[in-house]
Amino acid sequence: MLKNAIKGGSQTDIYTFDRGVTASKTFGSLNQQKISFVGRLKTNRKFEVINTDELPESERDLGGLTLLSSQVVHLFNHNKVDTKEEYRLIIAERKEKIDTTPPNNKGKVRKKENTFVFITNNMELSPKEIAQIYKQRWDIEVFFRFIKQELNASHFISVSKNGITVMLYMTLIAAMLLQIYKKINGLGYKTAKRRFSIELWETLISIIVKECGGNPERMNKAYFKQFSIP
Repeated sequence: MLKNAIKGGSQTDIYTFDRGVTASKTFGSLNQQKISFVGRLKTNRKFEVINTDELPESERDLGGLTLLSSQVVHLFNHNKVDTKEEYRLIIAERKEKIDTTPPNNKGKVRKKENTFVFITNNMELSPKEIAQIYKQRWDIEVFFRFIKQELNASHFISVSKNGITVMLYMTLIAAMLLQIYKKINGLGYKTAKRRFSIELWETLISIIVKECGGNPERMNKAYFKQFSIP
């Protein structure tokens, strides 16, 4: 993540990440490179408060969350406070509390919490803006889940901005064509996806045969079975 941020970073970019990024070293490197970020910390993360922002009640409404505090802090690193780097912590809680009792079933489950701790090195943004930036990160996660699981975009061929843009546009065009095919034929999503893929592959084979001097009209379904959909 850090390499990509440094490579394509801009003074106006704000990078967002979830609680998978926790190392103080990573936060410090982003700070030193002057790369703005918004992330989320575990609620039990240790920190030392430098000062606390005095905010009016009117600024405590963060949409679905209520602001508890906005503080400038030092983080602890291996039980030792790192006084070199300063961060802002925005601590908020859900307006509508949810049941956080862990399920009885075994296995790995996502921990549910009513308290959120956001971290940023941007000292200018308001708490509401910080919460909104993190919320947009989740919207992006949902979008990527859709194109990966439903449209089979399992990985990016290119990691450049232009390459990712081209792939996303191609994927979205394919999604729209699939939705049109589904509606015209009155099919369910999975059936439409399978039939659309087969018919598209058969069309491509016909074009190749024609370009090679053959006659696609003489081809039959048995011939197509010699080819597998990639």
